[in-house]
Amino acid sequence: MYHQVSKATNGLALAFLVFVLACGTMSPRAEAQQVGGCQSAAARLVGMYGITGTAYFRNTPGGVAVNLVVDGFARQENHPFHIHASAAINNNCASTGGHFNPNRAPFPCPGNGNNQAACEVGDLSGKGGPLRARGDRSTTTVQYVDRVINIPEILNRGVVVHDSQGQRIACAIRMMFLSASRISTSYLRHQTTAEPLTIANRTPTQLSF
Repeated sequence: MYHQVSKATNGLALAFLVFVLACGTMSPRAEAQQVGGCQSAAARLVGMYGITGTAYFRNTPGGVAVNLVVDGFARQENHPFHIHASAAINNNCASTGGHFNPNRAPFPCPGNGNNQAACEVGDLSGKGGPLRARGDRSTTTVQYVDRVINIPEILNRGVVVHDSQGQRIACAIRMMFLSASRISTSYLRHQTTAEPLTIANRTPTQLSF
């Protein structure tokens, strides 16, 4: 059973997005030294065709609150999204490897995510539901509490958004640490500068589907 708020968005099959994960601590230096103390992580989403968004992970008493907000998708379809094993290398989404799955759980997530412990750690949409796009470039939001992931183990990995056919249309190209004062929805949603993103292989062979 999905516990989410899902507004609208959908994806162009050729839309390339960028996630930048950051951990909320007192300073970048402190975070680099004390990753285990990370209480929150943020991801900035920058894409072609005016697609933008954020992903935010925050420790709560019940688990990790996951919140994705994406604007600008132009096609009506559902978008799965996952944490993959590695960050992208040389802006190549295929280099993120398969889903982050240290427990070797099955994919797709059994039981529509009712038992999160039975899901891959990285199968976020399997646990919280996909990004459900209306196809009018409006905002799509997915919110849920993840009782499986922990923030330190996801910091140096990729975040990948797929289209309805499983193709990788978005990926993290680099990770960076931000001070806590800079991790806010307003900051992340309005900082849109990023180096050009090219996908070397639009039909990657390392998908874990």
